Amino acid sequence: SASLPEPLGGRVPFQYSRKRRDYAEAIDSAYRRSASALLNLFMRPQPEGLDLPGRLKSLRSFFFLSKADWFGHFLDTADLERPAEEVPLARLDGLLDLAVRASSMAADPFR
Repeated sequence: SASLPEPLGGRVPFQYSRKRRDYAEAIDSAYRRSASALLNLFMRPQPEGLDLPGRLKSLRSFFFLSKADWFGHFLDTADLERPAEEVPLARLDGLLDLAVRASSMAADPFR
């Protein structure tokens, strides 16, 4: 689990105040700390983080067909003669999985 970074001046207990500015500063500080922790979680590679850049590269290569050999394999094995309503979804899912596993996308950790 990701922990929030400590504020620069150390942890300060929240106290009641009549000044609105004191609350705004506390909320702003908490916002900056949590935004920083969330950004670090997204950007860090696995297993500590979610590796958002790696996942986006994977999506780019999959959807923009930069590694398109899976698509040709899928079209070769799919039954395109029948109407779409008659083809079982489980069959298409299995054929798509097989096409991706047999392609250059098989090495992609986020496939």
